[in-house]
Amino acid sequence: MRKTRTREEREQHYRDVLLATCRSAAMTRVRTLFLSSFSVYGDGGENTALIDEQAPPANQEEPSARYYHLAENEVLNAGGCALRFPDMYGAPDDLSFPQRVKLANEHFGGKTIFGADALLYAIHFEDVVNAVLHALYNNLQGVYNVCDEQRIPATNREAFDGICDAENLSRLEFLNHIKAPKCKISAAKLYATGYAVTHPLPFPAGG
Repeated sequence: MRKTRTREEREQHYRDVLLATCRSAAMTRVRTLFLSSFSVYGDGGENTALIDEQAPPANQEEPSARYYHLAENEVLNAGGCALRFPDMYGAPDDLSFPQRVKLANEHFGGKTIFGADALLYAIHFEDVVNAVLHALYNNLQGVYNVCDEQRIPATNREAFDGICDAENLSRLEFLNHIKAPKCKISAAKLYATGYAVTHPLPFPAGG
């Protein structure tokens, strides 16, 4: 995270890590599965009710969104699979959400590159692993959203203001550099193949 504080740093980091890696993998002609990101949707554009895999990519000015999408294309053009994930949490030694807020206060001047009104979609790492295994075992191809299909999360502001108040921390300033959708993201396509998350959303709307 400390290497991606500015747009210039993200430009180099995401180009080298995402696009170059997926291009190399696709060139091997071995079936490739790419763990992509909801950031390709930007803020959802004109979508106001539901975002599915057919929604066009947005926020191409932001390097993370642009290079995730370009990396996806490398994999998909070679017949692979791209799983689009939200923020991941819960892995051993991973930062908790309160720790992430403290990191933002200590190293980023109390600022975060995310938008205040975007929905805080998040997925437990065990559900990430299960989604990858499900895609491999079922030989999935194409693009799939991976998230809780049944529930809608709180906004970034609602979730992080609550954390700051509970932890007696200054509330964060949202820069809205990396945009994320403000409406429901559909995982119906993946759920139709037999997959479902097992961990509830950490910050559900209204809760």
